[in-house]
Amino acid sequence: MSKASQGAPAKRQARADDTADVGTPVKVDRLEGGSLLGIVRERYTYEEYDAPPRVLVESSEKMVNVATDRVSIARGSNADVVRSLVEEDTNV
Repeated sequence: MSKASQGAPAKRQARADDTADVGTPVKVDRLEGGSLLGIVRERYTYEEYDAPPRVLVESSEKMVNVATDRVSIARGSNADVVRSLVEEDTNV
């Protein structure tokens, strides 16, 4: 019996064209577990090195600089939560 027939939610795959641009609400997967919701403030790319692009993410708690492979775009209610948390300080 498949998980889908048991009522388990399907795992949504990230879209290939999804990029976390400046102003995008995102969810950051933390190395120690859990996640952090925030908004991308800056995006960095390194032409000289074979390093993945990085983004500077602002949350209500702190600013973090992470590789884009640890970031997924927040959608639906997560995006609304991010905007309400960060909008207190800035107009997003």
